[in-house]
Amino acid sequence: FDVVSDPKNPFIVYTGETKVRVTGTSFHISARNFNEQVDVEVTSGKVLFYNSDTFTDDAFRVGLNAGDKGSYYPKLNRLNKSQISTP
Repeated sequence: FDVVSDPKNPFIVYTGETKVRVTGTSFHISARNFNEQVDVEVTSGKVLFYNSDTFTDDAFRVGLNAGDKGSYYPKLNRLNKSQISTP
């Protein structure tokens, strides 16, 4: 995705049990089997990656900047942050 900044109207992507909130950035979501793993890689800007598609007391999030990768594992309810590996 390549999203133009609009803080009053954030772009939200729902993927399985996760949600990505964007206000202006370029990023890639990989969720072929979102029951196993959902990955978000940010190439520019910032996103918030949530482990839930709703905001509850049990939901948590991680902020991702350019060069970051977030991975969510639904079976473990685990959200990791790492750097994008370059070939």
